[in-house]
Amino acid sequence: SYRFRLSNMIDLQPYLLYRTTFLNSTYYEGTAHVHIANRVSVGAGYRTDFGLIGMLRVNISRISAGFSYDLPSSTVSNGTQEFQLKYLLKKSQQLLAEES
Repeated sequence: SYRFRLSNMIDLQPYLLYRTTFLNSTYYEGTAHVHIANRVSVGAGYRTDFGLIGMLRVNISRISAGFSYDLPSSTVSNGTQEFQLKYLLKKSQQLLAEES
């Protein structure tokens, strides 16, 4: 994926993925994330044979917390939720330059 700068405060990051398994199943997934001031990101996407995905992430210094919800297109499941917590061990020089 690539992060496109839309303004001083907003970036857009599209993401496309093609997966295949040993059982010859193939999956396509596409998402788009909007990053606001490198602090908050909101995203949405679609995964074949499953359905819609919604995402939210908050970054505070080196800690990032996120939530995603998969809304299936079938009636087999009511959806799945995922919570994420990430700690960045070392910031890259590019991130340090963007923050100053």
